[in-house]
Amino acid sequence: MGDIAGNETSAWAALKRRKLVQWALAYAAGAWVLLQAVSLIAGVYGWPAPVQATERDHAIAVIDRCLATKPDITPFWAVKALLYLDEPGRVLAATQPRLTNNETFVFQMLWSPYGKSTRTHPGFAEFARKTGLVELWEKHGPPDLCREVAPGDYRCD
Repeated sequence: MGDIAGNETSAWAALKRRKLVQWALAYAAGAWVLLQAVSLIAGVYGWPAPVQATERDHAIAVIDRCLATKPDITPFWAVKALLYLDEPGRVLAATQPRLTNNETFVFQMLWSPYGKSTRTHPGFAEFARKTGLVELWEKHGPPDLCREVAPGDYRCD
């Protein structure tokens, strides 16, 4: 497409004129370099350091105190911390009785590497039923990480 003078007027041409494509590629390359540097530093210096037992126990105690108040809405930070601390039973106990203040990210985290132990926990099947995941999977098929082992019963990896 062009205008009367024969200049290209497509959206792609506008992006090229403003050099947005080059900037986007430069940004992506810079992000890749940064990620590689962080990965290298993490490998060399052992960062992030594993959580020490006393720090872990203290964190879980703080979370347990918060959840013991039975808030109307479960604070997402508590669920996120439990996922990071690899406490699948506590994650399921915190998320089943009430909503969190960030349901979208809870489900996103469940399908991340941090959620693996929760997805593979024996209580996850009940969580999937209570939250409507099983109903969704029955209609549209289970996600790649899950399979039907019996009618209405799914196991996830």
